[in-house]
Amino acid sequence: ISKAHWGEKSPAFGKVVFGIPGDVVTRQGSTVLVNGKAVATLKPSTKRGEVLVPGPTGIVPKDHYFLATSHKDGFDSRYADIGFVSRRQIIGTGDPIL
Repeated sequence: ISKAHWGEKSPAFGKVVFGIPGDVVTRQGSTVLVNGKAVATLKPSTKRGEVLVPGPTGIVPKDHYFLATSHKDGFDSRYADIGFVSRRQIIGTGDPIL
């Protein structure tokens, strides 16, 4: 999906870290939860009709993060094409939101 949407080299994305190493990602139906708190909702397909495969669940691995956005059409860790994001892929930082 990514090449079809962004070309050979995808641009940087702005996302929110919802899960850090050791946190637990689960799903209840189309709702994605981190440590039992709902953080995102899955869609079955893109606006173009491409099937979206749900992303990983379980414990967020060392040096990886679960990134998402509150936007319902966001493309992020909730889908398998992105999955958990490696620390080395994060190029910026932000402020914690409590």
